[in-house]
Amino acid sequence: MKMICKNCESEFSGRKENKYCSRRCFDDARRVNLVAEKNPNWKDINATYGHKHRWIRQHYGKASECQSCGSEYMVEWSNVDHKYSRDINDYQQLCKKCHAEYDTKMFGWAVRRKCEKQV
Repeated sequence: MKMICKNCESEFSGRKENKYCSRRCFDDARRVNLVAEKNPNWKDINATYGHKHRWIRQHYGKASECQSCGSEYMVEWSNVDHKYSRDINDYQQLCKKCHAEYDTKMFGWAVRRKCEKQV
């Protein structure tokens, strides 16, 4: 029976229950169709801290220049209001030093430092 692939729209021979011409077309179609909210493992607001930061890097790239001091060394994405939404306007690029200063000033968090051994 002649069929039309739902992914690449090429004609192929197969059984009537087949919707794709190959496993590759099936995987490609599934990858496109199971993104974000369509994926059964989607957690949205329940995603972990690390997953939300990974999502920002995947969609907007690696942070490149500190928006505070202009440094290009050890720059990371910093969440502005600590609600961790998936909106790029809720993030800023800061170097580690400016990120620590921002969190201390905005949220009263102490900067983590290694404790020296007391003798």
